[in-house]
Amino acid sequence: MMSVIDIFHQLNSFRVTDIAGMTKVKPWFPIFFGTGKSASSERLSENLSLKNMVPLAEAGRLGLGWNTGLSAALALVDETSGGSMRRRSRRLGVLTAALLVLLLRVSGQGTEPTLRETMNFIANALNSRGTISWTETIPDVFGASYAMNSSLTDVDAGSECSLKWTSLYTSSEEKMVETYLVNLGTVSSVDVEPYSQYRRKDFQLKFEVSPETYVVVMKTDATLPGDRESYHKGKLKSKKKLSNEARLLFSDDQTARTVSDRIRQAAKICRATRSGP
Repeated sequence: MMSVIDIFHQLNSFRVTDIAGMTKVKPWFPIFFGTGKSASSERLSENLSLKNMVPLAEAGRLGLGWNTGLSAALALVDETSGGSMRRRSRRLGVLTAALLVLLLRVSGQGTEPTLRETMNFIANALNSRGTISWTETIPDVFGASYAMNSSLTDVDAGSECSLKWTSLYTSSEEKMVETYLVNLGTVSSVDVEPYSQYRRKDFQLKFEVSPETYVVVMKTDATLPGDRESYHKGKLKSKKKLSNEARLLFSDDQTARTVSDRIRQAAKICRATRSGP
């Protein structure tokens, strides 16, 4: 298949005199981006600008086919010519329109990452997250304040639609371990919120986090396998089954939202595969 670069090389070989009736030989590529100097080339540049090519891209994405895209492109060529374009220029206009539609179709392909690529992105994001630290303060409880650390281990996204990781939280002599195995086909929602807001739901009190940390919250259709274990001075204090909620912490909102978008995308693919035809 012809690449985008190959198409631009082809377009760049046209003479401006063939398109706009100019006497000078110039590559077509600058004209498309509005760098031509003559009045005719400027008008052509305006009509064939990226802004006016949006309907062609939409036609391709909506599955309206080549005819619709060509008709729209030819309409732009006719408008530029004022209805008086010579037969030779009209034939060239048809070729140009076809190449433009092909360019839009080729450049639009492959924009959606595959499930494997999405899972690899998520795994890399979790593995590179590192340890994050923050201080939690509950002003209404005698100003109680304590430092927290969070790290991720045993990240595994090798199986399709299955994401596994272990979250470790430590504070002074306390430690909590959460072991997750999430079937993305069962994920019903993925949200991002400040961790202070998320934790406030548990305490029903004012809860402060500094610096602010952000949590990706996944909710599933069924209870998750795995446990939440609490330790004090290295001794197991409690062990509880997880609910239908999995969480991942990040130090900044942008990364949290990027990861949540990829998880949402993978979940969409996995749910479609799960439901099947």
